[in-house]
Amino acid sequence: MRAGGTEVGRAAAALIEEGLAAHRDGRIAEAEGYYRRALARVADNADALHLAGLAAFQSGRPAEALPDLAKAAAAAPLIAQFHADHALAAMSVGRPAEAGAALRRALSLDPATADAWSTFSLVAQATAEYATSLKRARRAATIEALNAAAQASLGTLLAASREFAGAAKALGGALRLDPNARDARLKLAGIHQDAGRLEQALVLYDEGIERDPLSAEFHNNRGNVLLAQRRGDIAAAAFRRAAAIAPALGEVYNNLGNALMGGLSQDDAGVVFRRALAVRPTLAEASNGLGRWLHDRERYAEAKEALEAALALKPDQGEFHANLAATLRAAGELDPAVVHARSAVTLAPAMAEAHNNMASVTLALGDSERAVLSYGRTLALVPGVLEVHRNLLASMLYVGGFSSAWLFAEHRRFAAKFVKAPSAAVAYTNVRDPERRLTVGYLSSDFRHHPISRNIWPWLSDRDAARFKVVAFADVQKPDHVTEQLKTLVDGWRSVAGLSDFEAARLIRREGVDVLVVLASHFDRNRGLVAAYQPAPVVISAHDGTTSAVPGMGYLLADLTVVPRRSEERFSERVVRVPVFSIQRPIDGAPLIGPPPVLAEGRITFGSFNNPSKITPATARLWAGVLKAVPKSRLMLKYRNAFASNRLRERLYSLFRAEGVDPERLMIVSSTGTADPVAAHLALYNHVDIALDTVPFNGSTTTFEALWMGVPVVTLLGQTMMSRWAASMLVRVDRPHWVALDEAGYVARAAEWSDDVDGLAQLRRTLRGEVAVSRLCDAGRSVRNLERVYRALWRRWCRDQTKAAGDRPPAASTPRRTGFTASDG
Repeated sequence: MRAGGTEVGRAAAALIEEGLAAHRDGRIAEAEGYYRRALARVADNADALHLAGLAAFQSGRPAEALPDLAKAAAAAPLIAQFHADHALAAMSVGRPAEAGAALRRALSLDPATADAWSTFSLVAQATAEYATSLKRARRAATIEALNAAAQASLGTLLAASREFAGAAKALGGALRLDPNARDARLKLAGIHQDAGRLEQALVLYDEGIERDPLSAEFHNNRGNVLLAQRRGDIAAAAFRRAAAIAPALGEVYNNLGNALMGGLSQDDAGVVFRRALAVRPTLAEASNGLGRWLHDRERYAEAKEALEAALALKPDQGEFHANLAATLRAAGELDPAVVHARSAVTLAPAMAEAHNNMASVTLALGDSERAVLSYGRTLALVPGVLEVHRNLLASMLYVGGFSSAWLFAEHRRFAAKFVKAPSAAVAYTNVRDPERRLTVGYLSSDFRHHPISRNIWPWLSDRDAARFKVVAFADVQKPDHVTEQLKTLVDGWRSVAGLSDFEAARLIRREGVDVLVVLASHFDRNRGLVAAYQPAPVVISAHDGTTSAVPGMGYLLADLTVVPRRSEERFSERVVRVPVFSIQRPIDGAPLIGPPPVLAEGRITFGSFNNPSKITPATARLWAGVLKAVPKSRLMLKYRNAFASNRLRERLYSLFRAEGVDPERLMIVSSTGTADPVAAHLALYNHVDIALDTVPFNGSTTTFEALWMGVPVVTLLGQTMMSRWAASMLVRVDRPHWVALDEAGYVARAAEWSDDVDGLAQLRRTLRGEVAVSRLCDAGRSVRNLERVYRALWRRWCRDQTKAAGDRPPAASTPRRTGFTASDG
């Protein structure tokens, strides 16, 4: 120690010794006091300057430490460690150039200075002097082959230069030389993680935790690997451990929220994201996560606010724009949704969700043909993303012109790509008694205020409970009052939210389901792929748009109108038919029916309250033909608040202009915003004389609403299931003559009704009553027929299993029915 031989020098040396004793005991503030007193005696004492600077740095005051450490290095220019510590302080206050100069001096004096190497790669990255620094690091790593810090620095620089193979080799060498080299382990694990070598990364993180169990960084990174492996529950545990160690790290809470979003504790994710923002209000990723969570619960106004906050912090994040576009689309704010969807695609051209949202917004704007092309381009970009391919298939249902063979082949291609069939057939434990009480399961994400719930309500409420037990398997993001009502109609309610398709199938088997009905598998969050994992002996597709093409989906439920016996449409399922497939419930609280508006206005008002996605150029051509055939008539269009979009309205205007119809003849109606939106919506039918259906995707809910409000519906019979829904309903209310077989017939029927004002007035008085007593609303009879189909399919399975096992069939208590078309008895 250099203190000098004077009395003052000896006093300073004594103070430094006192300070070192306190420093070794961890009394850093006390030690710094001794060093400062020594400097008061000998201001240029290199040891006192160095130690005082170290104490200040260790106390979290690098700005105060830097002058002392710089002076110490100047006072003792031949001590490499002084220069290394000077460099570390300079880096800590954002002065990389100064740090670089100090490092070069330290390493020229002693290439084995570990602290210098630990800082070296940081300086190189901060100054972007990769070429020079990397050259020096390679040379030094060769000379200092046994210096772990030198190897680690080389590995860090190679990684920053994207030379990952060399980086992994150097960092691995550093760990072999020093297994406790924490930063080298983190960097090497990160390289494996980014390269998709998740198991290797996990091993390194586990080893790091074994050596340093209180490292929040190791636990957090381990959680990220587990999350990438879709092991969400285990990942959540890792994040919770990291949060317990470092409760002030907002990033950890954000990661925990992401893990919960994909697991069984989704409801807790919102609280966790809010916790992340409480710890770190400027964490844009947490605002984004909260926005996604709120979106999934259909709290769109709050989701919009959270996502806009995320974008205010990071306006160049394509993911944030994509999520906001999805929320705005769901909220009906289509014009700003387009802006953000385009921004997402521009900022993140390789992001599947950005392109997927762009296509979805395009579909919502009614441009279904362009949406199909957009989904197709997205699929070419990311061929392995299930949601994109699924959306492509669903969007095709809105567009005509595809051949049956091509559509069927496309669905087969989807199934072949995404279905991971079990390696062996499942050995069902269901008792093979053809006449016992059956357990029927219904699988859906639409057990809420949704047309599917309305359609299957009689299946639940009017069932023969003595012979059929019902269990609902729900993937409902936002339960509502309808959800609660449905729960009272079933014997069991099981959530499959957060479960994989394989796990959902296993749950359904454990419940002993004999007949599983998969609802609307093309739409919303419905789970058609569950059928591939053999969830039940009998699996039926219902209320879907076409074939699922999923192995294991054995049957498709229809009627003779929706799928006639010689249908051109192809199905992988065996079609089973009931006399009345669509069973409708009378609408409680519907407003009174007024006279047809033509009586007061002197001109016919046509109307369609269908989703704009269904208004294809073919539909516009049909409607334009009707308007031209009925002079002075007009067309009212309404669907929620969608027509508030300027882009949507302009698209429709251009379609009708192209057909020679003045857009002034279109009456655009937006949402009423009343406290009773259903009653207000139905009341608008009092302003419509004749309802016009869409092609090729018919209206179903809107068709029944129009009939219930006394309004006749004109539809065009197509060649696919989706283009025959309305016809099926009209046939069941004994109005087959409202179904046109070609475009000319469609226009003719609409024109005929326009000339029959008395007939329109008569319908207003009688149609609701006729519909109420028609086969369409005869729930009791229709449900009995449906249950006959369930029983017939179950008997068939029992018979096939008995034959395969060589057993004698059990005695049946009633005669067996083996047909697949139920009678209307």
